[in-house]
Amino acid sequence: MKKVLAVLALVVSVTGFSFAQAKQPEAQKQGAEQAQQKPAENPAAIPAVTHEQQAAPEAAPAHQVEEVKKEEAKPQAEAVAAPAPAPISNIDKAIQGLNNKNTKVRFQAVVDLAKIGGPKAIEALKGALKDKEVNIRGYALEALGELNDVNLITAIAPMLEDKDTKVRRAAVVALGKMKNTRIVMPLTKAIKDKNTDVKMQALDELAKLESPEIIPAVKVALTDSDKKIRIKAINILGSIKHPDALVALAEASKDKDLAIKLSTIEKMGIIGDETVVPVLSEAIKDSNVQVRLSVIASLGSIGGSEAMATVGIAVADKNAKVRMLAVKMLCSLKAKEGVIDLGARIKKEGKKEIRMEIIKALGEIGDRNALGYLTTALMKAQKEEEVEISNAISKIVAGKK
Repeated sequence: MKKVLAVLALVVSVTGFSFAQAKQPEAQKQGAEQAQQKPAENPAAIPAVTHEQQAAPEAAPAHQVEEVKKEEAKPQAEAVAAPAPAPISNIDKAIQGLNNKNTKVRFQAVVDLAKIGGPKAIEALKGALKDKEVNIRGYALEALGELNDVNLITAIAPMLEDKDTKVRRAAVVALGKMKNTRIVMPLTKAIKDKNTDVKMQALDELAKLESPEIIPAVKVALTDSDKKIRIKAINILGSIKHPDALVALAEASKDKDLAIKLSTIEKMGIIGDETVVPVLSEAIKDSNVQVRLSVIASLGSIGGSEAMATVGIAVADKNAKVRMLAVKMLCSLKAKEGVIDLGARIKKEGKKEIRMEIIKALGEIGDRNALGYLTTALMKAQKEEEVEISNAISKIVAGKK
């Protein structure tokens, strides 16, 4: 018996085979699982394990080994895998783009920020004003200007000192978008810019305000060395019906440049305020014929006793064109203030066509004070003039004026 057991033990140790495994493979598997869950009640029933079995334990099935490997790998995989980063928002992406070395990327970032809007985008656009590229600074200014926020004036105004002309002009336009009188002070500085385009743009933006508050700023341009700037300033002042604007125009009428004088006189007539008549009364003494003609036209637009009295003086001007215009102006306005000057000129006027016009004017005005001048002229008149004088006298008498 001992020999049999020894042989069996030898077989088991060599082959790893047991009769129990051969008889009930499934039963053995279930029994093994139960044995793992509950300790054996009869230790004596457990077969002895040989030295060889202890040295070489039974290998687990392949599928169990694979499952164990997967389970062991799980913690390691979980430890290695980092959480996915949160997606970058459009505004953050655009802000990051402002720091890109590529000019096109930075420009696109400014475009995107302008579309996105909001406080965060505005702050980023302010930062873009420091970009080294002219186009980027210029577009950032345009974007800020479109927001029409007066609180941005403090951010935009410093750009009027930019080294690039295009940027300074863009800053002027951006300020103009505000349409608020708070832009007057910074734009006054822009009027003194060394570049004509910047100064012109500043005047344009001020003119859009249509406020008397811009007058001091526009007056600065009246002393500019560039004639185009001075004329621009005069045109703006001429559109503002305010006493201060008239004072500024009166100063400009003393300009030595003919174009400036003519433009100033014309604007005074358009404003039509009698307060400028004294200024025009001085200007009618100008040595230039064009200036005197322009003064008569403006006085005619203004009207009033003082203006017509000044036109009456021009009836005796040394230039025939000036005399003719003065006569026609008094006639068209039926200005009684000019009757004495017209009557006195009949016998002194050397040009027949002007004498005929004077006679006609006296008849149209219809003032009885003209009858004495007309009667005297009739005595020495030529045939053609006799008819005109008779018609004038008839009109005055018929009108009983």
